[in-house]
Amino acid sequence: MQPIQAQSSDDQTTIYQTSFASDPHWVTNNPSTNYWDPNMGMYSFSIEPSTGGYSYIPVAFDSGSFTLEYDVILTRIDEGATFRMGLSGAEMDPSKGPNVLSEFTNAKYGQIMWLHMVTPGNKLVEMKQPA
Repeated sequence: MQPIQAQSSDDQTTIYQTSFASDPHWVTNNPSTNYWDPNMGMYSFSIEPSTGGYSYIPVAFDSGSFTLEYDVILTRIDEGATFRMGLSGAEMDPSKGPNVLSEFTNAKYGQIMWLHMVTPGNKLVEMKQPA
């Protein structure tokens, strides 16, 4: 699958956008729980702790400032589960840079939203906000 290329408009560049009105063709390692739902016009997913389930779409992003916007409806976050949305390297390893992820988790500190960033030199920076 080829990465999605950037589109410019005004002073912002969009590197990826979808309304889920049609199949976004995200890649997943678990199509039974992570899939596009055409009846709802949404991407459906189920998160189970420590399973390593994921869905992604490759995008071309070099460097610089960016804004990550998305809508998510979390109907349940089981203890120990984490939902992540962001930009990451091909390995999709949240401990290796560069990556920036928003995380909704229900783990050690309860239900918390994190902003998690790992620099290219693998320096971890995190901010948390109680739910």
